[in-house]
Amino acid sequence: TMPDKIQELSLRYMKEPDHLMLQQDEITVKKIRQQVLGVDRKQKLDLLLNILKDPKAKKTMIFVNTKDWAKRLGDMLYKRRFKATSIHSGRSQSRRNQVIQDFNSGRYDILVATDVAARGLHIEGVTHVVNYDIPRNPKDYVHRIGRTGRAGKEGDAITLLTQLDE
Repeated sequence: TMPDKIQELSLRYMKEPDHLMLQQDEITVKKIRQQVLGVDRKQKLDLLLNILKDPKAKKTMIFVNTKDWAKRLGDMLYKRRFKATSIHSGRSQSRRNQVIQDFNSGRYDILVATDVAARGLHIEGVTHVVNYDIPRNPKDYVHRIGRTGRAGKEGDAITLLTQLDE
């Protein structure tokens, strides 16, 4: 699922990365533009804010690895006047359903999520997926970026990579 240039870049920053080969019918990323952006850990949030300010990023999902960070980042973005919320396993099922409904309706245009939202949810019109944290396993990457580029539309998937990511 990754173009040659992105594979080369990831090899530069990652130690002994695992490769996951999927059956062709499992790969659904043809209309998704994938980017990996190398960034210093201290500049990561600033880079995310710049991505979110891009007018093309109309409806964005940001994936992180922990529920605490999902909540904190969602709150941080909301306090900075972004229409942002979060979804994670620490919320009740009814609250998660409400968050998805609010994101679909446009009440929020940014959803910070753990992998609880990477699959099995009906989410429409996502233009951008940002992997703020590297997914814990390669299949999660495919599910995360698969939230965009759906129903024949194009989408963007951006992965933020720091020196600490392996």
